[in-house]
Amino acid sequence: MSSTNEQPSSRRLIRVEKKLSQDPKLREEYEKIAREQLEEEIEEVAPETPTRDCTFYMAHKPVVRESASTTKVRMAKPHPLANSINNCMYTGPSLQPLLWDISIRARMSTHLVLVDIQKAFLQIGVREEDRDAFPFLLNINGQEQHLRFTRVPFGGESSQFLLGATLNYHYNQQCKESQETVQALRKNK
Repeated sequence: MSSTNEQPSSRRLIRVEKKLSQDPKLREEYEKIAREQLEEEIEEVAPETPTRDCTFYMAHKPVVRESASTTKVRMAKPHPLANSINNCMYTGPSLQPLLWDISIRARMSTHLVLVDIQKAFLQIGVREEDRDAFPFLLNINGQEQHLRFTRVPFGGESSQFLLGATLNYHYNQQCKESQETVQALRKNK
């Protein structure tokens, strides 16, 4: 078994570039996301020497969601059969209540508050020693770049669990006076 999937990832990047070359607007949006994520330190240039023996690159592909009110274009996770970190990542237990249960409670409530944590996964940092678990290739100014995420990427197998665990951690930090609100948030997050 190979210790890297860099070559297949490089070939996939060529296919993504071909798709982007056919749609200048999509290319512009995709490159804008890449620039913003580098500027916001959501991703960074990977070191030349990885800290891990095995390196499995995540494959990016542009996904267009015309109906979305905020993020029309995003970088999506690879196909489930693609050889990537997702194939060997522990998903973790579900920490979210069932959506059905939340919907029923919302219909019976006299007050309802809806919130969307913008780019929720990207608000959770990845420890520096774990960042080599999330490398990917991206063309920047026509050059293939080796990058890695510094935040939890959308589409990672464990992303849902990590978001739930992060919310639970912050709930546990709240004072006793806030416990009624905390319980409502835990039950309906």
